[in-house]
Amino acid sequence: LKHRPSRRAPETVGNSLPTFFSYSKSRRMGASIRAANAARVILSCAVLAVARFEYEVSPDFCESLQLLQFRAESFSASSNEAAEALQTCSPLNNHGAYFSVKVEVGTPMDDQPPQTFDVVADTGSDALIVPSCLCAKEGKCDGEDACFQGTGRSSTFFLATGEVPVLSMEFGSGAIEAAVATDTVHIDGLHANMSGSLLLMVDRQLDITGKFEGILGLGQIQSEHAKPMGKQLARRWRREEEEEGEPNIKGFLREAGVNRFSICFNSHTNGALRFNTPAPSGPQLGSVGSYHWGLELKGMAVGGAEEPLLFCGEGEECGAIPDSGTTVILGPEQKIMTLFQALCDQWPRCVEKAKEAISLASKDVEDDERAETEMNIKVESFQRLLYYCDDWVHEGKGIAELPPLHMKLAGAKTGAGPLLQLNVEPARQKNREVVDVKIDARSYIITTEPDQAFLTTALLGGVAPTHHLPSATSSQRVCLPAFGVSDYYASSSSKQVWIVGTPLFFSNVVNYDLGSTPPSMSISNERCDVCTKKASLLSDGVVLDTPADGTSPANDENVLPRFMRGAPRIGHFDLSGF
Repeated sequence: LKHRPSRRAPETVGNSLPTFFSYSKSRRMGASIRAANAARVILSCAVLAVARFEYEVSPDFCESLQLLQFRAESFSASSNEAAEALQTCSPLNNHGAYFSVKVEVGTPMDDQPPQTFDVVADTGSDALIVPSCLCAKEGKCDGEDACFQGTGRSSTFFLATGEVPVLSMEFGSGAIEAAVATDTVHIDGLHANMSGSLLLMVDRQLDITGKFEGILGLGQIQSEHAKPMGKQLARRWRREEEEEGEPNIKGFLREAGVNRFSICFNSHTNGALRFNTPAPSGPQLGSVGSYHWGLELKGMAVGGAEEPLLFCGEGEECGAIPDSGTTVILGPEQKIMTLFQALCDQWPRCVEKAKEAISLASKDVEDDERAETEMNIKVESFQRLLYYCDDWVHEGKGIAELPPLHMKLAGAKTGAGPLLQLNVEPARQKNREVVDVKIDARSYIITTEPDQAFLTTALLGGVAPTHHLPSATSSQRVCLPAFGVSDYYASSSSKQVWIVGTPLFFSNVVNYDLGSTPPSMSISNERCDVCTKKASLLSDGVVLDTPADGTSPANDENVLPRFMRGAPRIGHFDLSGF
């Protein structure tokens, strides 16, 4: 022991509390910290027995260390036991472009209020991130957003002295940098000790509108030997010793002992995030992605489940990544055009609008160009009709005039051994069960203000209308398809990968099971019941998974699409696991 404890907290990422000693480098606080605690305490006590004669060290210091270790182990054990017993429901706040959940970080000191954050619920990443107050102090984060402070605010906060590991993470809207820390996290009735796994954002370069108070990653749990990636495509550790391995950053699900959870969204009210849900009754689709929740896309149809597949059918392999953090559905440009044409063909209003334009255009078009011309006219007519939806959406069925989408999804068999990937041989893929997943028009169409429309149409690239859409009056709202163009391919193959964002979660309850082999999903086309609070019989103050009063909160607004203001949020995906 070369240094006595400092009485003043160092000016660091979380304004760290003084620490009695550092467990070597802070990066050693990874996956093995709990297992090594006992050995470290014994070794520390032995050292102190000698050091006491030469340094001013309290005789009961060793006892304090043992008590701290006991508290940590007891907390971890009780958290896991409680997680197995409790079913909780957390409201997902509807922000239009994304949904967020309230998270409490740290243990309040001296009657101070808890530090809560409205974080994005994101199945496309696997880490828990909240802003450090240092980020706002240095002008790198929005000072209006909530930020976390450890010193003097949380009695369970720990940030190692000396070199603090900082990682860079890439998202679709930009990059952030975060430091690794330790503290407790609470989400309604669930508690977790994020030991070396709480990420404190110290810099952000995100091109997003509105507040950003962090991310709750609900992606697949990484094994101790897997490179920690998920949506963090370019995670890079800054370190001097390149030979040292990267620490294993565990997400909230793993630290809280949660195996099963479900997510669903509502158009005009909150969604629901349920933890420790019962085993789903529907088919389980094993994830075919190593780093993401991934499925095979066996085709897409418009109108009815029995309609002909538009693409990704026999002889064409496609993949799908369901992602609650991406606002739209992303797919290849040509296939988006094919989809819009089919939507027009199944929508009588669009058929009527396109008929006259096709008749006029056909007079000047060669036969070999006729099919392409008709497609372009139908794609254009579909989007223009939507743009001026205020002229017709209040009539009859409203937005339900448009036909639903049907996605044919398949997954690996569960309980069948090692994780399967999209690039397995076709013979093994044929045995997989195909499930029809319905997405209705109220889920894949959004409404927004005219001056906000370009933020969404920009995602469509060459599919966007070729003629500039005139500005609607300020009193009107315009409708847009919640789609965008992407060019994702599975690694080492020609499989096109679709990103199936929030429209999936508006039409379905998506269940996840991390305990199956491989981790699996179950998707059911049912109402999203909002959370109601009720005292738990198992533990005081716990939020139980109880259904709503049976009335769909959006029943009176079925004629209207969901409203969104601001730019859509897009994920950044690493497909090396496909």
